[in-house]
Amino acid sequence: HLPVVTNQQCEKLSKQQGAKPIKPGQASANLLLALKLLKQSPPPTLALESPEAILVWAIEHWQSKRLTMVPTVALTTEN
Repeated sequence: HLPVVTNQQCEKLSKQQGAKPIKPGQASANLLLALKLLKQSPPPTLALESPEAILVWAIEHWQSKRLTMVPTVALTTEN
């Protein structure tokens, strides 16, 4: 299982809660944000890569132990 992403009020991000949709034209940025929220450590250079290259990196470098006992992750302005 993956943690639930929440807003600053600890509400699950969802259309029902009025969460903004991700921007379809920014697939690489969306993937990098998701990796950061999931406590992975993508290198800054991945920001220049294609979504496919980011996914390859994520699969090769996935560290599930970073998610242990993390039921939620908060989406804040720092992410």
